[in-house]
Amino acid sequence: MARIAIAPDWPHAEFSRFLPTAREGGRWHVQIMGEGPDLLLLHGAGGATQSWRGLMPILARRYRCIALDLPGQGYSRASAPGRYGLDPLASDITALGAREGW
Repeated sequence: MARIAIAPDWPHAEFSRFLPTAREGGRWHVQIMGEGPDLLLLHGAGGATQSWRGLMPILARRYRCIALDLPGQGYSRASAPGRYGLDPLASDITALGAREGW
């Protein structure tokens, strides 16, 4: 996967990584911080991982926080048209978590 530049002022950029989607052409932007039981952080419409900038370091004291940009938001890129509904989105996030072991 090509190197992607994150804006220098993006919150917690040092915890960012990019993961391919199950479908060609897409990518997930994920930030993982902390240790402990996994805690998946999903932002609302129009948000991104930066939505968790204040809360994530606090939660990371006790949990391994996994925040991701939903497709087409933040630094994530959607892989296919029609993957924005709740059912496809839940399926794609479940597949990502299973593949990554969280």
